[in-house]
This record gives sequence, C-alpha cells and structure tokens, in this order.
Amino acid sequence: MLGETYGNSKKELESLMFQLEERAKEKQTSEDTLQCEIENLKAEILEKSALQTRLKELEEVIAKKSITEEVRKSEYCLFVLIHVRSQGAASNTSSLRIGVFCHTSKHIF
Repeated sequence: MLGETYGNSKKELESLMFQLEERAKEKQTSEDTLQCEIENLKAEILEKSALQTRLKELEEVIAKKSITEEVRKSEYCLFVLIHVRSQGAASNTSSLRIGVFCHTSKHIF
C-alpha cells in the first residue's frame, strides 16, 4: 500500500512538473515575442524620428527657396515699375504692358 501511494504521488508530481515546464516554455516564448516586438518598435521610432528630422530640414529648405523666389520676384517687379515711372507719363500703353508682364512673371519664375 505504501508503494502504491508512493507511485501515485510520483506520477502526480511528474505530471505537475510537466505542466509547470510547459507553462514556463509558453511564458518564455511570450516574453521572447514581446521582446522582439519591443525591438521592432524601437527601430520604428528611430526611423520615424530620423524621417521627421529630415522632413523639417526639407521644409526649411523649401521655405528658404520660397522666400528667395518671392524676394526675387518682388525685386524684379519693383525694378520694372521704377523703370516705367522713370520713363514718365509719355506712354501709358507701355506702362500697362509692362505691368501685366510683371504680374504674369510671378507665375513663370
């Protein structure tokens, strides 16, 4: 009878150990999966951060070019208007043509 109780206890203990080992393996697999996901998210964050930095740089370049173009257009139109005024009021037609040319040149530059 003692041998039978010992045998039953041993089988029960082995079954419990097997279950605990399976749970430990599942937990380790879950932890490994989560760790891999964390690493992927970190890489994605770094990539997005680098892209945001590059985007800001490009926006600054575009803004500078836009400002430069606007200044250039303004300077050109100002030059044309000054040139027209310096010719005097002798020809209103040429001043009108130059004014229209100046206006459409904003879209060409």
